[in-house]
Amino acid sequence: MVWQPVLPTDDPKSAMEHAAVEKDARVKHYFDTSSRLGRAYASPLASPFDVDGPIAWDVVLLFDRDARWKVEPPKPALYRFPMDLPSGVPKWDPAAFANEVRKRL
Repeated sequence: MVWQPVLPTDDPKSAMEHAAVEKDARVKHYFDTSSRLGRAYASPLASPFDVDGPIAWDVVLLFDRDARWKVEPPKPALYRFPMDLPSGVPKWDPAAFANEVRKRL
């Protein structure tokens, strides 16, 4: 899970407080101070957000098993925004997302 400063209240301390709630030991948490990752994914995901420039945030990404991080981040096999967004933006459906995860295991 990558946290980044988007809202005025986003900082490493608050991110780690939220991370402490996460009970899945497989999840690792990072804080991207420069929001570099969010900016890198803004265009490929057609992010509906614009906070000091396009940025992808509050998004869940699913990668195929063979995805590799090179110079540019890999394209996700699937992505969803778990919030109410404008028409045309992929909506969050936990059951459908879990099904996609199972297909890739």
